Amino acid sequence: MKTAIIYDPCPVARLPIRLILTTIAFTQIHEYGEISAALSAAMRLKPEMIVLESSPGGVDGISFIQQLLSISPRSRVVAFPSVGSQVHFAQCLRAGVFGIVGKTETMLEVTNAITAVAQGYIYMSSGCRAK
Repeated sequence: MKTAIIYDPCPVARLPIRLILTTIAFTQIHEYGEISAALSAAMRLKPEMIVLESSPGGVDGISFIQQLLSISPRSRVVAFPSVGSQVHFAQCLRAGVFGIVGKTETMLEVTNAITAVAQGYIYMSSGCRAK
């Protein structure tokens, strides 16, 4: 049984991620809009995949990623920063994410990222690569 956690404060943003995860055989998908709930779930569930907004307001997204991976080190993380810079993207990769896709990318790009990471690859969308 494949388990995933989705963290995004916006419920509307979580729905398409849930649909993508369902199509690639994740059977237990848990959604959270609060960081504390996502951290608690990661501790309890040890999910294979964590898909998250990596720049939540008022919180250091890199610290959030590091906390998640210290709790569940085998989880593969895909980050979706709402505001991004090359520095933030590099910090996400150094923190341990396997995939990074800007929130302005297409759903095809999001699907490609989640699928690639689920298969064990590292993925950076074209908008996140250095120019």
